[in-house]
Amino acid sequence: MYYMFGLLAGTFVAGMIFFNNLLSETIGVYLGTLVFHFIAFVIITVFIWIKKPIHGERKKMPFYFYLPGIASVLTVFFSSISVSAIGLTLTIGLSLFGQLVFSNIVDHFGLLGMEKRPFHPKKIVGLTIILSGIMAMIYI
Repeated sequence: MYYMFGLLAGTFVAGMIFFNNLLSETIGVYLGTLVFHFIAFVIITVFIWIKKPIHGERKKMPFYFYLPGIASVLTVFFSSISVSAIGLTLTIGLSLFGQLVFSNIVDHFGLLGMEKRPFHPKKIVGLTIILSGIMAMIYI
């Protein structure tokens, strides 16, 4: 079931990047990024209002807990620029490869509070195949 959630998340990301590119081409990348995040803010505000989640004890959070907000803005911004220049498929391919590299580093070193999951050399095969596919899309 979790694999299906991952597949759905990837599908939503591809759709999000596509539609945000259309928005950015219409009103500009800066305003498009702002509109995208404003809509997300409104939707999560409605969810919170409906669900009324119970908050636990508020603790001081490490600085890196705020990084997803920055990463979200940069992801939408860079994706909007990339799709217009190189297309949706290549933008998604490069984005996924970047995510795989970053997540392997985080897993291997146990960064940001994650459990250490050592890098196995067999993963090089998969990463090489993915990178080869991306290179084929660029150069062939």
